[in-house]
Amino acid sequence: MRLTGVVLAAGLAILTTGCTPAATTSPPAESLGTQVFTPCQEVFRPGRTIIRSEALTACAAVDGSSRTPQYIRCADGRRLWRVDETMSTEPGWGFGGSTFFASPDLDTDPDLAAAQRRCRN
Repeated sequence: MRLTGVVLAAGLAILTTGCTPAATTSPPAESLGTQVFTPCQEVFRPGRTIIRSEALTACAAVDGSSRTPQYIRCADGRRLWRVDETMSTEPGWGFGGSTFFASPDLDTDPDLAAAQRRCRN
């Protein structure tokens, strides 16, 4: 009986310590920025075609943090990307698979406004 109790206690100790979460010193993904992710201004560069697989992946913002680019899903299935000054030194917009256009002021850009209307219809 005593041996069974010792084996049971040892097994319980192993199970208990085996289930505790391991301490980690790895930095959170959002702090990795340019160490891991392509800079947003390379993915979304004026005159460059927006490549879907690159645009859907996190990228490194101007401050070096990782960011997930935002888009509007259009009625026809396309994505309209909008990249602001926190993500790139050259903010702008564009449809996936098409050219990315620079825009110094996304809030008042008449071409972006027209693209948003086309996107919704």
